[in-house]
Amino acid sequence: MPTSTTGRTEAGVTLVELLVVLLIIGLSVSFVVFSVPRGQSDLAKATTLVEREIAGLRDSAVSNVAIFGLTIDGRRLDRFRAGEGEWLLAQQTELPGRVVVKVQSEEGWSLPEHEEEISLGGVFEQQEREGEGAFRPAIVFSPEGGVTPFSVTLRDRSDSVTIRVGPFGRMQVEADG
Repeated sequence: MPTSTTGRTEAGVTLVELLVVLLIIGLSVSFVVFSVPRGQSDLAKATTLVEREIAGLRDSAVSNVAIFGLTIDGRRLDRFRAGEGEWLLAQQTELPGRVVVKVQSEEGWSLPEHEEEISLGGVFEQQEREGEGAFRPAIVFSPEGGVTPFSVTLRDRSDSVTIRVGPFGRMQVEADG
């Protein structure tokens, strides 16, 4: 430390010391910024959204003792609630990004056969009387916790994810790419 003419030592930092500290801080910040991921891909966002919708509808059906339906149409999720003899549109949600969605029944289960196994009140009987053209969601959630078994495949340019849902709502997520 330099001393003054009066014999005291001077406290402080030199310009070089200050620049070295700023350089170290700048390098540390740049390492952190470049190591943090940029965010989820559209496929990851869509997968999370579909998983949450499935789990939420299953839980809502049980907790509200009501029948809910789900239709995944292209880039949109349509949620329905069974009313008196008809399906009422509850909410529509757009899927993020450019994700292609395909819904199919799970192997070993036929959707119409399984719908008869789930206690659905009088919803389907009244629709059948109205005629063939009556609307019916592809996926049905019952108050007893039953779900129409299905799988949803979400695909973007290079990757795909398949969400399989069993008859009691158990989900399996498989990344294919």
